[in-house]
This record gives sequence, structure tokens and C-alpha cells, in this order.
Amino acid sequence: MKYQWMNTSLKRLIGAQFKKNLNGEILVFRYPYPAARVFHTMWCPPLRIVVLDSDLINAEVLFDRIIKPWRFVSLPAGELILEMDPDTDYRTVLPEITQTSRIMPVISNDLPVGGTDSSISMTHMLFAMFADALSDLRSVKSTCMNEKGLLDPNKLVARYEPWERGQILASAGFVLDFSPDTKWTLPRGVIPLSADLVKYETEYADELLAASQGAVPSWRTDLKAVCLGCGGGGSWRSVLPTDPGLPVEISWRLLRPENNIPLCNRCAARFKVAKKPNIRYELGSSFWGARFEALEKWHQAVLGGYGSLPKDWNKGTHPLWPATYGGETWEAGSGAVMYIEPLWPFNVERAPDQINCLKHAGVYDFIFSYPAQN
Repeated sequence: MKYQWMNTSLKRLIGAQFKKNLNGEILVFRYPYPAARVFHTMWCPPLRIVVLDSDLINAEVLFDRIIKPWRFVSLPAGELILEMDPDTDYRTVLPEITQTSRIMPVISNDLPVGGTDSSISMTHMLFAMFADALSDLRSVKSTCMNEKGLLDPNKLVARYEPWERGQILASAGFVLDFSPDTKWTLPRGVIPLSADLVKYETEYADELLAASQGAVPSWRTDLKAVCLGCGGGGSWRSVLPTDPGLPVEISWRLLRPENNIPLCNRCAARFKVAKKPNIRYELGSSFWGARFEALEKWHQAVLGGYGSLPKDWNKGTHPLWPATYGGETWEAGSGAVMYIEPLWPFNVERAPDQINCLKHAGVYDFIFSYPAQN
């Protein structure tokens, strides 16, 4: 029996949403301390939810119920929460889950960790999170409503980039998740607006949430475009073209640095990258090595030229591309959450022909001098 740890923020946010069923898989939510929590089954199939008070061998089952879709459910204080299909029996695999849990860090390395002054009220922190979410929703209300006061999906798409829509979707989901459990009075209309946002974004919800994690618009300024050919100032130039028929909710990955090479105008003309796409492709592939290969596999798959995308692609752990398209590290082309940050690819894995391509172009040695220039 398969089970999967919900040990990243994105995985916990998506959970069982947008799936017809879990195919016998168990989703394991592990928390560092027991506390009462509110779960929901919006856009989920019917789920069996189980709450355990701890991860000890003799852990007590505090909650074991089948929850219908579109429900909020208050769960008792526990450390382990399991979600599964209604007919899945978790007891055979429970000893393995609890044993694994006991040897894991108290807080997963994949989750963001922070600290607060002991004098700061958690209520105030939650209030601040509501304030941020309401700020996102206020922006939508002021720019994307029609003359009848209803949300206009076309305005939403035109006004916001996919990664911004992902953040707004997360804000709407936060309001829907936590508003029943708060004693505060929320602004009039925020609940229906949040519900409409989630409704209209359902088709690409997982892609938008992935974009909110994996799209890094600031990379063009954070990652200096030092020309590969001469070492002078350059600009980032795309390698793989964006298919006009590819939805923006998906094609945002082609805006990532892995699909760009840094060249000045003079060296771009010298390499003839504008007139010869094959040279541009060879330079991009050789420059980014395994990371470009993973991106290209994804690109070919969405265009139908590399089979089809894996059905078990978990965008919560790998928002950039499926885990099978890259290795386990940034250098080997991993698309995992922890390897989203853009870096200069001086130590990326490259095949011998890619190294030869860079050497033939006379730019191989320059790649390894980049860190010294910053």
C-alpha cells in the first residue's frame, strides 16, 4: 500500500484536491505537536480522515470518519492525520508510517521554519495572514469585477500573471478554510468572492499554485546576464519558443532561466542565434545541461512529442517538472521545491557532447569564472 508525506507547504495546500480518487494511496499530514485543526474537502473526492494522537506504536485513534465533498470538518488534537479513499484500510501500513514518523525531524526540512517572540500573540499572527489575504482579494475586487458586481474571469486572466493568480487563489483558499473557525467579522462579500475565485480557477488550480512557487520573476535582475561570448554585459535570450496554443497557466515554465542564455548583441550576431535556432538550442542545452534537458522533456510532453506527462506528477513536491524528468539535486536537474532558486549553472551536470559544444564555442572556461564576477 502506498502512502505519501504531505511535508511541503504546496503539498499540504493541494492535498487531495482536484482528484477523482486517491487510487489507494494514503496522504499523511504530520505535525510537530497536537492541536485541533480544521480540514476541508472542497474539490476533493469522498475521503476517509483519520486522526492519531501521536506517532507512538500504541497511538490512539481519535477520529475515523468518511467525509463527503464540500465539507469543513473540525478535527481533534492529534499529531498525525491520514486522508484516504473511503474503502482503504490503513491499519496494515500504520506501523510503518508511525515508525518512519518517529525517525523524521520534528519539522520537515522541506517546510519553511520561523520563530516569533514569545510576547507575540498567535491570534495577531493569524490576523496578519487574514490581512494579507484580504489585500489580495481587495485588489481583485477593484480590478476584475463587471458592471453587475460579479467576478469577470477574463479580467482576472488579463490583469494578473499565473504566479500572481496562484497567490490570489491561495489567499482565497485560506479565507474559505479558516473563516468558519474565526470570531472576527470579515468584510462583506469576501466569502462569495473567494468562492468564485476558487470556482473559476479550478481547471488550472494545481498549475497556478505551482507557478506561485516555481515562477521567480525577479531572476532576470537577481541573476546577472554576463555574456557567454565575451564576458561583457548582455541580456537573457530565450531558447525554446512559446507555442501560442499553450495556455499561459502552463507555459510560465518557459519564462524560467533554464530556457534562456546570456549574450550581448555582438556575440549573438557572431553565434547567429537569431537565424539558426539549432545553435541557440545547442548553447542552451549545453549551458544548462541536465536542467535544460528536464525542461525540454516537459516541453515535448505538453506538445505531444515525448509521450504524455506522468499521471502521478505531484506538483506539490515538484512544481517545475515531473520528478522523473530530472535527478535528485539541482545540479542533476531536479524540479523540486527546494531547487527552485535560479543559480548560475557552473556546476550543473553535463554530458560529454555538451561540454565539447561549450569548448568548441570557446565559452566553457568562462562559465566557471562567473561567481568571481559577482
